[in-house]
Amino acid sequence: MDYPTGNFSMFPHQYKEIVGTIEKIDKANVLVFGCGSDSPLYRTATLGRVVFIEDHPYFFENCPYEKYLVSYTTSVGVWWPEDTPTDFPKELLEVTWDVIIVDGPTGYTWDCPGRQLSIYTASLFQETAIVYVHDYNREWEKACCMKYFMKGPHLYGVGDRTLAKFGGK
Repeated sequence: MDYPTGNFSMFPHQYKEIVGTIEKIDKANVLVFGCGSDSPLYRTATLGRVVFIEDHPYFFENCPYEKYLVSYTTSVGVWWPEDTPTDFPKELLEVTWDVIIVDGPTGYTWDCPGRQLSIYTASLFQETAIVYVHDYNREWEKACCMKYFMKGPHLYGVGDRTLAKFGGK
């Protein structure tokens, strides 16, 4: 299987971990925060429902799958009230998600929205879903995960672009 490559992509072994998990679950329902070159990989890994949550108009418009445009009023390093992203469809909170991937929004500088709300939203499903958080090596992602997840992570990769796995059945 070919995996996306580039500056903002995960490493092949990280994609293999996520796709392997999705494929083990019959008709897995997958929620993905962030659209990009890896979107087809997640969509084709299951016959279940795959939904993408995106805040950037370019990536939103170029994703041909079920998707919702949201906005974030947050910023990296500043704790905001615990809530879902603005315009996040509340009906998605009623879906039984099997796998959730947090790979957005951007969070690589202090003026980015960061992933607090995506991580918080994913944590609502930690009893039933397996949650992957990309860029766990970054200080803010790690702090948000430690605040919202009850069990510590299993890490895939070291240094830059670390993937963390939480929750699960």
